[in-house]
Amino acid sequence: MDKSEELLEKLSQLHSKMSRLESIPKQFSNLASTLKTVSTDMEQLHQEIKGLREENNTLREKNQLLENKISSLEFDINDLEQYGRRQNLEIQGIPMSDNENNAETESKVLTVLKKLMKIYHIMILILLTNWVNQKQTRPPTLLLDLSLEEPETTL
Repeated sequence: MDKSEELLEKLSQLHSKMSRLESIPKQFSNLASTLKTVSTDMEQLHQEIKGLREENNTLREKNQLLENKISSLEFDINDLEQYGRRQNLEIQGIPMSDNENNAETESKVLTVLKKLMKIYHIMILILLTNWVNQKQTRPPTLLLDLSLEEPETTL
């Protein structure tokens, strides 16, 4: 191989390398464009995250307000329930004989209460199911709504 062929070969290699070097600015341009797109996308995501955080904080505040309101309403309900039971009397541990039924126990308790307290009107709200039939270990509970006022009579 003579010098001219060798020189042509080297020129060809140099030309090949030069053409690869010429594509580098285009690649940098593509990289810069891609970086700009990624940067724009990141900024959009950052803004979206910021908006979601603000919305989350708003929802947390609303949730806290609602929880406070629920607590307040539960307190009010409890207060109203207590007020509704203000005239109730609960009697526990009423002794019953083995063959006694609820009606007989009711009658005995009402008679004693009327005599002792001069109660004109007693409304029985709850008498637990027959203690004898259920073989319970403790006597039933009687819950009474008491009115100490004489009922109005209608003519």
